[in-house]
Amino acid sequence: MLCICVPYLCNHYTDITFIELVLASILIHYSSFGHNSVMDYWYDVNDPSKRHHPLITGAIKLRSAHNVIHPMLIVSFAALAVIAWLESPAVDLALLSLLGFAVFGHAYNDGMDKSTVHSWVPISACFTSLAAYGWFMSHSYVDVTFAVLMSATFSAIFFQIAVSGNLKDIGSDPVNLLRRLGCEGDWSNGIKYSGKAMTLIITSTSIKGGLITALPMIVFGSESVNSIITLVLVIAMIVLTAYEVSCRDRDRALKMMSLVEICTLYGMLYGCVEPLLATIIAVIGVAYFFGVNKAIWKVAHPKV
Repeated sequence: MLCICVPYLCNHYTDITFIELVLASILIHYSSFGHNSVMDYWYDVNDPSKRHHPLITGAIKLRSAHNVIHPMLIVSFAALAVIAWLESPAVDLALLSLLGFAVFGHAYNDGMDKSTVHSWVPISACFTSLAAYGWFMSHSYVDVTFAVLMSATFSAIFFQIAVSGNLKDIGSDPVNLLRRLGCEGDWSNGIKYSGKAMTLIITSTSIKGGLITALPMIVFGSESVNSIITLVLVIAMIVLTAYEVSCRDRDRALKMMSLVEICTLYGMLYGCVEPLLATIIAVIGVAYFFGVNKAIWKVAHPKV
């Protein structure tokens, strides 16, 4: 949801289109992540860390999941396209961005996430395209803010997939970027990081933090409340990232990954949206995040 709504609300306001985008983004969230789960089934069924997933346990039948997820994808994409056609000040750019989201998303879900160490490319491009869609739903131009926001989005997803995603699956992923960079071990025996892997982690964290810190300075000014809050969130993100890579327990690492992601996304939120509205969205987001995960996984973080 934030991937669409934060760019939409940058130098903009809430209106009926915002409500429509929130509802459509929730639908696209569940359908796209559901699509990833059904397409990854034949990999996950052989992964011990995924044995509790509903598809793997048989609680949800694979055929039934396909019959639900694919119509959901069609409906959600159609909804986003119609909203763009009716409401966007730059219809062509919004629809082109939506097409990019669809193309790169399918490239990732339909096999690239398990077939290449560079799976971060399509999925980072996918969510950056979705952020561009959100931008062009309220803007008809591109500027420095757009460039920094898109770069921050790309770097955030890059870290989430190239670092956190590969770390959580380091013992089971057949094409693991961290292993390719020289990491050894697994969650049972401990993980030994190579110099190249640590360079990747430190560099990607620094770039992501720098871009997010720059956002509110461009939008609101360097001495604004938003800049201060964003800086605190970026510092927290860096500290939590250090904890994430030092964890020796997979479940604890997943908790740290969730907190890193929250600080990252909320840093971008406060970087673009007025503080009161950003705080309201943040509170609702935290309640939703922990509530939904508690309902699905019985714990307060994604147990994936």
